[in-house]
Order: sequence, then structure tokens, then C-alpha cells
Amino acid sequence: NQIKGPIQNLGSLIFPKFLERSTSDIRSGMKNKMVLLLIGITTIIIIYILAVPYVFHTFFPKYEESIIYSQIFSLSMLWVISIPANTYLTAKKKVKEQYIESISGFVAQIIILYFCIVYWGLMGLVIARVVNRLVWALIAIMLYNSASKEVLTD
Repeated sequence: NQIKGPIQNLGSLIFPKFLERSTSDIRSGMKNKMVLLLIGITTIIIIYILAVPYVFHTFFPKYEESIIYSQIFSLSMLWVISIPANTYLTAKKKVKEQYIESISGFVAQIIILYFCIVYWGLMGLVIARVVNRLVWALIAIMLYNSASKEVLTD
């Protein structure tokens, strides 16, 4: 969660550019942006997964049993690839798509949390948080694709 903080500002940085650019301009560079974000965040996740045992051993020796939870939870950072898609939906005032994303994301969260916690307890909670963030990111990307294609065909 501490690593997530600075990354969340990425949407604020690209928002003004999305406001002034056309949908076709945004779509032309979107795949590259998402691929670069995927490569960057995957690198950060791998470094974190490799470093966290040493960090816990050094600074939090009483909590070494939490290493696996932390490593799994770090995978939830993959949601970062959806930041450009979410920013597009906000910048282009795609309110319907934003409502769909929020409602479907919350419904998915409730279902995923319930089943994962019931069947796997604490590990289920961690897995549910990762899966939910990835589902939410996938929903945002799909809605972006749909909304940006509609604009181009109109």
C-alpha cells in the first residue's frame, strides 16, 4: 500500500493531456502506455517479492510468517495498468461507464471476499483483495475499450 501512493498520482498527471487530446489520439498511444506500465509495475513487484523476506527478517522478525501474505498482496499492484483507462473515462466524462465500473466492481468485491474468506480464511482475504483489484482493472479496461470505440464510430 505504501508503494501504491505515488503511483496513484499518475492519473492526475495524465488527466490534463487526456482533456485536450482527441479519442483517436488517446487510443493510438494507449496500448503503449499500458504495456510500459505493465513492464514497470511487474519489475517493481518482482523486486518487492525478492526483497521482502530480507526486509521482514531485518526490521520485522516477529512477523516473518506474514511474508507470503505480503508477497501475494504485492500482485494487486497490477491494477496500475488500468490508470490510463480510468483517467480516460473521467476526462471524457463517461459517467455511465464509471457507474458500471463502480457497481460491478463493488458487487464483484462482495462476492469474491465472501467466497475466499469462507474457504481460505486470512489467505483468502489476501487472495480476494488481489483478485478484486485485477477484476476492477479488467472492468475499467473493457469499459475504456467500449467507450472509446463508440466515440470513433459516431
